[in-house]
Amino acid sequence: MIKKNQNGFTLVELMITTVIVSILIIVAIQGFALYIEESRISEVIPVVTAIRDAQLTYHAEHGHWADGIEELDLRLEGEPKTLNLGDGATRNYICTKNFAYATWEQKTVRSPYIKFYRTGMHSATTGTFYSGTVRFDNYYKKIVWQGHSWFHGTDSWSNKTKKVAFAKLMEKLTGRDISEILN
Repeated sequence: MIKKNQNGFTLVELMITTVIVSILIIVAIQGFALYIEESRISEVIPVVTAIRDAQLTYHAEHGHWADGIEELDLRLEGEPKTLNLGDGATRNYICTKNFAYATWEQKTVRSPYIKFYRTGMHSATTGTFYSGTVRFDNYYKKIVWQGHSWFHGTDSWSNKTKKVAFAKLMEKLTGRDISEILN
């Protein structure tokens, strides 16, 4: 019997290697996408904290909460915009590169609400959008998550990544369990 010299790989070995490399690439891309989204939303925590601090200062000076972001002494880099809320009502926002921010006093609970939403992500075709509303609880001296913080989007892996990043942000802001936000 004559032995042949094997100098290459078999087709099965090449296929298995290709599958393993493909899985590693997919996992790496998803991890990188989550990292990118988390870096974008990392601006929210210091801005919301600055708005909260400005509201506290305003409240100490005036005896009530500011009813708009334009009333606060904030030094945020961004452009002011006024959005129409319907029925003639408007709200002023400060728009940064990734988010728009607003604040107002909720008269029923007598505490300031802070709203932010992700700009540049809304798409009419996919319906992808997320926003968060938190309020400063003056009694407990902490930021509280409001039920109308939400994520809306298709079930693509990209949107799931953004939803997880958004849930982690809300968890950091409010200390609330991430599973409640994801449901």
